[in-house]
Amino acid sequence: MIKKIFITLLVLLLFGCSYKPIHSGSEYGFSFESISSSGNSQINRVVTNNLERIKGKNIKYKINFNSAKEKKIISKDAQGDPSIFELKILINFQIIENKKVILDNTLIKKNTYNNISDKFELEKYEDIVTKNLASNIALSILNTISNVGK
Repeated sequence: MIKKIFITLLVLLLFGCSYKPIHSGSEYGFSFESISSSGNSQINRVVTNNLERIKGKNIKYKINFNSAKEKKIISKDAQGDPSIFELKILINFQIIENKKVILDNTLIKKNTYNNISDKFELEKYEDIVTKNLASNIALSILNTISNVGK
């Protein structure tokens, strides 16, 4: 009898909860009527895709951003070959409302990683790191705009 009550209660609790993505877009009171970008095309594509998902109702912004990507050698091994790299993504953005710049900001995200002997694997790993950093920057942009709007 106790097992039946426990299973019933467990099923009700599990199906009573609903999943909702944290950044689903309904939590923001703004959206972007236009997004223009320049710089690194891979970074621009990731950031633009993340910003286009926001569909707020109250305020319409325009955003202009410029992206840059830098890869730097941090450390070398005894033979002089690179052993540790740093990948840095820099985005300078402007938020415009009613033809007036309300926010001009620069965000920098960076990641360090070890060298991989297989250059194809290294390139794939750098693409993954670039996409992750660009997604983090898009979330930082949204959080910055949310804080300015308050």
